[in-house]
Amino acid sequence: MKKPIRLSPVAFVFMAIACLLLILFGLHFYALEEAQDYSQQRALSLETILIGSFILMLLVILFFARIRLNRQNKKWTDELYISQDWLSKTLLSTTEAVITTDKACKITFMNKGAETLTGWATLDAKDKQIDSIFDAIDEHTHIPVENPIKKALKENKVILLSNHTVLIKKDKTQLIIVDSAAPIHNDKGEIIGGVLVFRDITQQSLSRKKLLESEGLLKGIMDHTSSLIYIKDLEGKFLMINKQKEKILNLKASELIGTDSLNHLPKEQAAEVRKTDHIVIEQKHAIEFEQVIKHADGTSHTYHTSKFPLFNADDNVFAVCAVATDISESKKNIEMQEKIAAQNIILQSEVRYDEVMENMPNLFFSFDRSLRFISINKACEKFIGKKAEHVVGKTIEEAYPQNMYLSEYQQVLKTG
Repeated sequence: MKKPIRLSPVAFVFMAIACLLLILFGLHFYALEEAQDYSQQRALSLETILIGSFILMLLVILFFARIRLNRQNKKWTDELYISQDWLSKTLLSTTEAVITTDKACKITFMNKGAETLTGWATLDAKDKQIDSIFDAIDEHTHIPVENPIKKALKENKVILLSNHTVLIKKDKTQLIIVDSAAPIHNDKGEIIGGVLVFRDITQQSLSRKKLLESEGLLKGIMDHTSSLIYIKDLEGKFLMINKQKEKILNLKASELIGTDSLNHLPKEQAAEVRKTDHIVIEQKHAIEFEQVIKHADGTSHTYHTSKFPLFNADDNVFAVCAVATDISESKKNIEMQEKIAAQNIILQSEVRYDEVMENMPNLFFSFDRSLRFISINKACEKFIGKKAEHVVGKTIEEAYPQNMYLSEYQQVLKTG
């Protein structure tokens, strides 16, 4: 903003000339009174009229110039007042804290925000050194930081402090702040003071720390589980993968982030993976299925996979997360258990069969293809007069030479 204009050197020159002309006019008038000759009087009168007219014209010009300058001065004064009033009200009403100092770093102004954050009233803080009001330390090292206004004035540039600055209030409570300082210049470019703007980010900082802790906890779980975990965006591009997936694929996360499944899977398998992604996105709920994943060492493993949607603050799906657990060994164990169970059923059936055969009243015996006895029941032992252990393993002719049905048994073996 321009300062109110004072009388310019040109105006001074005009005024000086006017004064000289007035003096000259007076001298001419005096000469006119003293002149004896009519012609001399007429010449002096003409000169006097001309000088008087010129003086009058100069006076009129100066009069109107002064009026114009006064109007311009009033306009600029009003504008300066309005500007200062607007700036003052803005600084007082802003939510950010503002402190201004002179070039000696003595406080000249503090708004309500600065009073609240520092704990100092403006009346108590005015004319005090900025260091006594703005006491800041590093959040991690607790070492005092250089006052930003002093640094701004010394280096004649805007200074930004890190987000790890802690302000110690008058009552010794602490706030985490973010701030900046800048020098204030006059119209000649000379430093006349400084301004410090800062705000309280304690809650944001605490929230950020909690978020980082949560992210660290999540990453710790993801990277130390034996399950495969990954997150994709709605276009099927990887946003995050854990170390187990890196391990089985023998790929780094940096190689997969931002790419889709086609980067490491055959086209058909990638299409199947994408299909399950779409189901999760469209239905907005988790699905579970088994899939075979080929490891980098060439072995194929069976995985039980759970895919589920991730929702943003507006309850819209923004990503898909998958957790896949290798169940190959478990599947083998289940198959083995099923096989053993089937064998047990068969054995139990055979036991029941042997019990029925052993205790039935009718004769019962069985041969192999060489007509050697495999088994005989008690009724048969009684009929031939021999125990099973003396018969089993022998041919019919060896165990029972008088058997009249030998030829019939042979015929059954041939014809079935």
